[in-house]
Amino acid sequence: MIGFAMHNTSYRITVQWRYGVYMKGPRGPFQTSITINVQSLVVTSPDETKVLRWDPVRGTADTSFSYSLECAQRKWCQVKVSIYSTDGMKVYEEWLEKLAPGSYSFTWDGSVNVVPPPPPDRKASAGLYVFDLDVIGIAPGYDEDWLRSRALRVGEHEIEPLAPQLYEARYILRSGRDASGTWVEVYDPKLQRIAGPASGPTHAISESAVPSETDWNSVRLGVELQYASDQPYRFVFWARDNFPDYDKAHRKKVALTNQGVIDLGWCLSAGFNFKRYPNAPWSRWTAVELDSTAIANEIISMVQRVAVPRQQGVILQGFYKRHVELPGRQKEDLLYTYEGGAVTFRDKINKALQTGQFGLISYVGHGGHGNFIGFPTQDPENEKWLFGITSSPNCIGLDQLLPLGKIKVVYLGACYTCTDKSGTGLPQAFVRRGARAAVGWHVDLKGNYNHLRNTHITFWKALVGDISAKRPGGTVSEAAKAAGEAYRSQWDQLRGYQWYDYVGIAGNAAERLY
Repeated sequence: MIGFAMHNTSYRITVQWRYGVYMKGPRGPFQTSITINVQSLVVTSPDETKVLRWDPVRGTADTSFSYSLECAQRKWCQVKVSIYSTDGMKVYEEWLEKLAPGSYSFTWDGSVNVVPPPPPDRKASAGLYVFDLDVIGIAPGYDEDWLRSRALRVGEHEIEPLAPQLYEARYILRSGRDASGTWVEVYDPKLQRIAGPASGPTHAISESAVPSETDWNSVRLGVELQYASDQPYRFVFWARDNFPDYDKAHRKKVALTNQGVIDLGWCLSAGFNFKRYPNAPWSRWTAVELDSTAIANEIISMVQRVAVPRQQGVILQGFYKRHVELPGRQKEDLLYTYEGGAVTFRDKINKALQTGQFGLISYVGHGGHGNFIGFPTQDPENEKWLFGITSSPNCIGLDQLLPLGKIKVVYLGACYTCTDKSGTGLPQAFVRRGARAAVGWHVDLKGNYNHLRNTHITFWKALVGDISAKRPGGTVSEAAKAAGEAYRSQWDQLRGYQWYDYVGIAGNAAERLY
């Protein structure tokens, strides 16, 4: 019996027989062969690797694609068109009746009819999308096909900035075999492809396997991400399976994409070895010898893995980079751990602000009087020891900064950087200058290095979230509470103090990193 599950190819059927004649004995053997060309129902598309670009504000609607239904028998088929965001969330579905064989085209108008609940205008948000096709003929279960691979999936993935204009895309492939091909593309906030396709390794592991470090594939891309926009850059991951022997048309199918999202921005992280300057003005504010350079490094690494939530439980990765590019293609490193002084702190912030990108400011060190933070310097006359609310001979004031409207969060991890839970003092001054939220401490931070490090790192952990645990980044209020509880756990837990007895928040306590 020849069924619909046979592969699309030529089959040669050979029949041998014998027969006998009464009183004359057997005759044969005889042999007859025939060739059968099997062409079961399949769906193909020359646009299978096309990204649909949709942005109604900019008037971008590159959302058309073509496809073909191929079969030997002329018949009516049911075709399901599905539209997905590039992070795997279905937004649109439509059933069509088409005659096979035949070639067709489809244009998606940006409508949303799947995501619960659809947006009020029932239109998709600006972004990149891909499509899938399912076709069912006269015998569901046998006479059917689909465009995308069901044997391969792009799993965990992340983007790591290695240097200005150099990024590493890392990804896990989930399949029973290594893929036959993978590649990564980069799209800017205007939805234009600016890098790729860059081919990468094809190693895959099973769906149930726990990936080890050697299971990660990676590909490096040289690309300049400097466009100032509220919209992200998108790294789009593609992969093609390696199961032609299981496919009735002997195809290697392309899987649905997955993307790593970069919420474009920068982070200035400052921390210093204060032990070298026992006679500095800020040395009388505290007796604790502090070296916060390692903490500053840790914080700037953490904000490169921000857990950004999407609908249906999807968690993407965003990051704030430690470099900005200045006019003339000069680079400014925003990890500030050398003893430059408060003037350098001011200059780094102003240079980063000129990019028009969102930013974060983190300082871990010494503070005092609710008004100042301290900086070690070998040139106090020109560089200044202090940064504070107003300028003075020893202090660089906030009035010397450009407007801070693009600053999402300022964290002042030092003693007495504010005077109460409302962030009165330096945090409120940052907010008055335009920052969305600022956090400080209105106590003398006491404890050993590990305890203080854990306090500051806890704040950023709560803000960043956890991609692997699918826990999105929290609010400034949640992060401040976590840090306050971490500090309180060693000192005042039995006194009935609350987290806000230590931490002050100015501005929008519900602000997030995304």
